[in-house]
Amino acid sequence: MELPKYNILVVDDEIPNLEALERTFRGEFRVFTARSGQEAIKLMEREEFALILTDQRMPGITGVELLGISLKYFPNAIRMILTSYSDTDELLEAINTGQVYRYILKPWNARELRITVKRALETYHLSRELERRMQELSLLYDISSSLNATRELDELLRFTTAKISKVLEAENTSIILADKDELYLPIVTGNDDNPARSSQGYRFSINSGICGWVIREGKGLLVSNVPEDSRYHPQIDNIGVS
Repeated sequence: MELPKYNILVVDDEIPNLEALERTFRGEFRVFTARSGQEAIKLMEREEFALILTDQRMPGITGVELLGISLKYFPNAIRMILTSYSDTDELLEAINTGQVYRYILKPWNARELRITVKRALETYHLSRELERRMQELSLLYDISSSLNATRELDELLRFTTAKISKVLEAENTSIILADKDELYLPIVTGNDDNPARSSQGYRFSINSGICGWVIREGKGLLVSNVPEDSRYHPQIDNIGVS
């Protein structure tokens, strides 16, 4: 399975171990490292992590304590811990309460650890995908119910864009209708905090703008700087942008 380049956090107070772990995952994932629990918490406050791998015995915050703290930041993240044989008994409660997905005994095998982490992230990825699909199904159901409840196009589009913005966590969302030759901009809205604005039913050629390109090609497009894109059309591609 091809995975996105997820962020993983590796925590160990011993620099050689930290460097070896970073090398193990380098290139396949975005690896962040920390030499203490306190340093790891600061990273958690700035970045989002799909997996956290930590040593158990560290000065100050132990690995189990750190993974417990991480629950409030990333409840769905995968949590793993590196430990020696003598520490296994104290990890059982953490495993049973869901704080730890699995523990890795020292000394670890780099190849086996890489496989273990990849399989864990495949599980995480599938869980995220399932959650996204459930949100999409819920969105389609809500839109379908709205279709049966209203005959006003403006009201329907306002409802639909608000729902889409919520699911996608987008600042603004636009609906552009298209037929064979034209783009039609019937209404614009952002989200529940940004009231709808009418676009007065503007019509453009299907060959116009970034939106026109997406519709003609039939695939999504991520543009980091919209006004600088060669396909940019200010009357189409600025719709919904604040």
